[in-house]
Amino acid sequence: MSAGASLRVAMLAALRGDAALGALVNQIADGDQGKASPPAITIGEASETGWGARAVDGRALRVPLTVTDRGDGPAGVAGIVDAIDTALAAVPATIDGWRLLDLRFARSRLLSPRQGEWVALVDYGARLARII
Repeated sequence: MSAGASLRVAMLAALRGDAALGALVNQIADGDQGKASPPAITIGEASETGWGARAVDGRALRVPLTVTDRGDGPAGVAGIVDAIDTALAAVPATIDGWRLLDLRFARSRLLSPRQGEWVALVDYGARLARII
């Protein structure tokens, strides 16, 4: 399995396996959120680039998450973003023949596309090396 697909599966499992995060959202979706009502998290397609060194076959990835919520202010969506950080600590160090070197928060953007709706676009960066 590719590094991007492997990491996405592991991140999804970590997010869905966190009870505290699960209590904050109605759905944690892979790709399309469907008809779930907010609050919800959607994991998007990872962008993947080559990375490595002598005798190291590696990949650098950027994995987007979208967090949606309804409310009077951004506090709800901010709390969910904080809980995501905690949940992702459970991603294992070895994933389908890849070693996870780092997984870190990269950036976020908070939007309010409509009155009473809040969206956080959150990117996580990761580096993986193929286990030889």
